[in-house]
Amino acid sequence: MKIVLVLSALMLVFTSCKKDDDKNNDPNSESTLIRYTIQPIDDNIINVRYKNQNGILIIEPDSIQFADGSYQFSVPSLPFAAKVGLLFNDNAFSIEKYEVAIYVNGTLKAMDTISNTTNSSVGEGYVEYTVE
Repeated sequence: MKIVLVLSALMLVFTSCKKDDDKNNDPNSESTLIRYTIQPIDDNIINVRYKNQNGILIIEPDSIQFADGSYQFSVPSLPFAAKVGLLFNDNAFSIEKYEVAIYVNGTLKAMDTISNTTNSSVGEGYVEYTVE
């Protein structure tokens, strides 16, 4: 009889642990992965502007986070207003165009080709997407 009680208690413990593991693997409880991309990364970029995981607009003059053309991070709660863009030099010797995109959990959600549409020697543009 004691063996049955011990085995029952062990089954209850292992079953409870399994339920806790299932909660930890629940896709609804995981954070959302945001990835911004800018192509190409070149010397004409003056700065990159993006909202970080805290929703704060960052202006990065050296494009450090985008050295390979992309930057990703997780946001723990939704909604999240994703935004990425750049300011760049555009002169008579080059026609600058940049592909800027926002991915959510690996899926493309927003993309645009940013080019200078003014008579200025500086162009800028953004891509925005609200993750819900």
